[in-house]
Order: sequence, then C-alpha cells, then structure tokens
Amino acid sequence: MKLSKRIVLALLFLIHVFNLTLGAKTKAKKTKKPKYFIGQVPPGQFEYSELHGVYTPTEATQLCEEDLQCAGFTFKGTPHEEQKYLTNFFHYIPKSVEKHLDHSRPEWSTYRNKRPFLAFSGLLADPGTNTENVESFANILKSSSKTWEQFNWPLKMPVLSFKFGDASGSAYASLDLGQLKLEEKTTTMTFFDPNSNQITENHPVINRCCVSSSAESVEQMKSVDEVDKQRCDIEDRLFENAFEIQRQPVLLTECAATCSKLNWTLSNLIRNFDTEATWSAKMAGTRSIQGDVAKILETLSVEGTAAFKSVSGLFSGTAIDKMLAFVLDHEGAQIGPKTRDLAQTVKGEKTQMEFVMLSRGEMIERESAKLESDSKFTLISGKISWLLLPMDSSTFKTSLSCNKKCSSSAGNVHFFETVFPQIKTRIWNGKRSLVVHQRPGDTLYIPRDWIYLGVGHEPSNLVHDEFISFQALADVAKSWHQGDLYKLKKVLGSHDNYRKEFRRFNVALDQIVKGRKKSKNA
Repeated sequence: MKLSKRIVLALLFLIHVFNLTLGAKTKAKKTKKPKYFIGQVPPGQFEYSELHGVYTPTEATQLCEEDLQCAGFTFKGTPHEEQKYLTNFFHYIPKSVEKHLDHSRPEWSTYRNKRPFLAFSGLLADPGTNTENVESFANILKSSSKTWEQFNWPLKMPVLSFKFGDASGSAYASLDLGQLKLEEKTTTMTFFDPNSNQITENHPVINRCCVSSSAESVEQMKSVDEVDKQRCDIEDRLFENAFEIQRQPVLLTECAATCSKLNWTLSNLIRNFDTEATWSAKMAGTRSIQGDVAKILETLSVEGTAAFKSVSGLFSGTAIDKMLAFVLDHEGAQIGPKTRDLAQTVKGEKTQMEFVMLSRGEMIERESAKLESDSKFTLISGKISWLLLPMDSSTFKTSLSCNKKCSSSAGNVHFFETVFPQIKTRIWNGKRSLVVHQRPGDTLYIPRDWIYLGVGHEPSNLVHDEFISFQALADVAKSWHQGDLYKLKKVLGSHDNYRKEFRRFNVALDQIVKGRKKSKNA
C-alpha cells in the first residue's frame, strides 16, 4: 500500500502548512537522538505488518518517519545501534506512550513518532455506527494558533478521516483497517484526538463453541501446510539468520532418514535408560505415574502403549547423546543444524532433552510462551499436526480455548475446525498463525514467543530439544537468577568471540533494571 511520489510530496506540503497553522516553530533545530521507551506495545492492535522485519533501531526510525502510515515500532532488545532486531511496526500508538506500554516486559523497547495523522492509500470503509459528519474540521485546523499537543479536539468521536482534497469527512470511535478499500489515486487522511487513550481497532468476537464441522472442512484443514520447509543440512549461519533472528518457524526435512527402519520399542528404550532419565506417564482420566519405572514397564507389558495418553523421559548431560544414538540408530546423531545454546555455554554441557510418546488424539502444547526458550521437535514415528500462534496467550484478551458450556464433549478435537479459522487472519507481532503437518524424519523448529498445540493422528514418538538462542540475551537478562547471570557475564566477557554479545548483554541488563524501577514507581 505504498503512496505515489506525487501524493507523498503533496502530503508533506500539507504537513508543513498544518505545522505553521498550529503554531509549530519554524526555526531549524539541532537533530536530536530518537527517544525510546522501555516496554512493549501490546500486539494485535493496529499492526503494520507490511513493514515488519529485521532492522537496526536507526534503520527502523528512518523507515517509520518516511512512511506516512507508520506511527511507531517495538522490538525485543535495547537501542544498540550495531544490532539488528526483529521489529514490529504500528499504524497507531497513543500519545501517552508510557500508559499504553506493557511494562512487565522491560526487555522490549518502543519508538513513537510525533506525526498527528496517518495517510492511507485507499478508502476506509464506513463503520456504519458511532459516526459523526464533519464539514469544517480543516477550517478549524487553519484557524487554530495552538500546537497539536495543546489543540482542543472539537469532535465527540476521537478519530477523523477524510478523503485527501475534500473539506468534509467522518469522525468515529474506532478503526477497521481490515476493511481498507484500495482505490487508485485515492488517499485517506486520518487524525486522532491527541488526548484520547480509548482508540481501538475493531476485531470480530471469536466464537469458541467447538462442534464438529463437515467432513469437507476437516479434510481442507488437513491439507493446509503453511510453514517454510528446508533440508536438514541447511548451513548453521543461514539457519540462524533466516529463522532464529527472524523468530520464524521452519520444518526441516530428512533429519532422521533411518527412522522408518528402527526396530526398538518403548519398553526397550525405558529399560536401557531406566536410571539415566526421569520418566513419567499420563493415563486415562487423571491418573499418572511419576518416576516409577517399574510400574510404567509393568503397565506396558500388560496393557501396551494403549494404556497411556503419553510417556516422557527427561535426559540430561551425556545421556542425551546416548539416547539419540539409540532412537536414531547411529552414533553422533543430532537434530537439525547446530544451534548455540546459552545455557550450555554457561554450564559446559547440554542441559536437557525430552523423549515423548503420544497416543492417538493426545496433545503436546505450550499455552504460554516461555520467555527465552526455542524448541526443536524431531518426529521419529507417527504423524502430528501443529497449530503455531505468534504470541503469548496472556497478551490476548479472550481465552482461545473451547468454551465447555457450548462445545461438544470432544470439543478440543474440533478446535482446528472451529476456533482456528477465526483467528487465522489476525496479526500478532507482525505474524499470522500457522498450521503444519509433521511426518517421520522431520524436525519442526518453533522460536521463542510462539505458543503451540500438536495433535497426534496416530501413536507418535518424538524428541524435544529446548535451547536458549544467543538471540535471546534480552530475555535471559530479565528471567535468569543472579548467580546464572553472573556466570554468563563472566563467560561472555572472557572470550573475544563473544565481544558483541557481551556489550549487548550489559546494555540489556541496564535497561531491565531501569524498566523494573519505572514499573514499581508507576
């Protein structure tokens, strides 16, 4: 939705006229450093996903200032000029930025420009309700001698839009940017009440009554596969740049080519690692077995795997390599490209890896995104479908789970059919929800800040590797204990290879401390 050069020039001229009429100073001022606020702009409202990408703070500031549809941006990190961050842009951020930000996330930084309007290429749809016809707003602007911050908004509604070149327009209570109509050579000017904090973007209410859909819609859902695919032998640096830094999921194929020929059983695996892993199992109803290997093996021998919803074994240290060699049937086995793990850097060895057996229809899920952890799931056998959401569920005002009052008894099974299609087009952090179907030998990479739900279509065995990327320094600075932070700082500071990371880490720690103090005083 880029504006033509002629329209941009005309709008810039209009800005100049408005600044003059509103009493803006015309004397040249020395260029000031951009002001960044500590905290995150909550995702899901007025996101400008077309600009979303990886930039330095300086690059992002320049891009937003030049784009008349941009009001500001937010990124996870500190305003470190040399570092590129995954940056989320917005069409609207209130003037009272501090009140709008999520201060429980001091590892984030936010920038807001001072432009009092937006210019859209196209025509905003008439919301139909809560509107107010405006005939003389342009004249009011021209006759005012106050600055925009002092301007006395003359309308009942906080949002005004009018077609560029027209004197009249409409004022209304909220925006519906999803209904922006693209019309050639048409530009919509939109102004906001500078003293209002109640401006919202319209979104339809989600129907969470999960009932069975038609067989046709179920089959259509099964055929959807939206995650990027790469071969498992992708170069480590390419993987880091394209997926870790971008926080973008990817399905890596042919990571465990021999999995279809494996002849081990779950009982064999548990017996071989009865003391080198912590085992647990979930059974029908609310029954579970924690740490009692003998009881799990006894149940397997009498009732088989059908007795379990899931069985998991948590491995650590040298036992991880042994387990991988066993389940993948060759020495030196690894899952996908090598990834740099901060926890391993501090402790000197791989901390943990999990083996999971899921029965048919069971789920593996992360409802709230852990602040710092990335995940790699390698499917050894079976088939799993995944729903990936680029958000922490705590940032979504309404629960996404099925409403038990109006859902069928098997409601969660129908989540993909009923709830997911309604949230599919919503944008959080510049990204949309994704569906992917995983087959044996594939490794699914899920970055931090994504929540997931995986459902087994048949009994499935998989390995879960959770690690802390070097891109997550800001997250670690916020969440790790003081002792581990000291060890990490010592390791980073003693290696020339980590010089850049050491500087970033110190800046991040400083911002976290400032953000927490500000949050306490708020």
